[in-house]
Amino acid sequence: MWVFRMLAVGACFCAGAPFVNADPIPIPTADVAADFSATSNPNGVWRYGWSSTLGSPLILSTSPRLRDGVNTWPGDLAADGNPASYHNGTSGVLLVGGGARFEPGQFGMHPGPGGEYAVVRYTAPAEGSAALAGAFSGQNIGTSSDVHVLLNGVSLFDAFVTDNGPGSVHQFTRMLTLNTGDTIDFAVGFGRNGTFFGDSTALAAVIGSGAEPPPGVTPEPGTLTLLALGLVGITGRRKRVAAPLSMR
Repeated sequence: MWVFRMLAVGACFCAGAPFVNADPIPIPTADVAADFSATSNPNGVWRYGWSSTLGSPLILSTSPRLRDGVNTWPGDLAADGNPASYHNGTSGVLLVGGGARFEPGQFGMHPGPGGEYAVVRYTAPAEGSAALAGAFSGQNIGTSSDVHVLLNGVSLFDAFVTDNGPGSVHQFTRMLTLNTGDTIDFAVGFGRNGTFFGDSTALAAVIGSGAEPPPGVTPEPGTLTLLALGLVGITGRRKRVAAPLSMR
């Protein structure tokens, strides 16, 4: 796996260096799309909900349902259920609201009518090292959303998603050391235009010690080196450290 290949590369830079403690505890890999539950919230390490402002308390969605064939955890602040988290659990492409394109197995979010953020939260089940990799992308023609990744409420990544297709993709990769109970929030707001119409935004994200990047996410070569050095560098420590973030 890519994390362990990076560990081997990083070890070349640190051969012979003494370590006080053993390697950090491996954290099981979690995948926001593959792990999706249409019936349970919380769902293991995942929670689906929304927040009134970026970083404000998470409000859990409680009434799951199908919308145009797509499993939905709605916040029900608008007639269409948004802000909400969505997942296409079928083998075919589905259109939500006549315009948001969901590929098979794809996870996505849509903001609320008053600027509320759709949020999916990951909670670390153990202390240890973890790779974080993923991407946001537009699902509507004309998507205009703001997207964020927050660690314990502090920004790791921020971007604006415009339109759909390859040009709308914003990737993120990072190496982290997490404490039990640390949270990583993935949030989608209604962007610069101040309306929530047509702002469905796909999220692909994996977190864990053996995490492979989601399909289509390819960390830049320089980022791979930083991730490798970051993983080796934290081997003898328990405090949180992180390599620089890759932003596009």
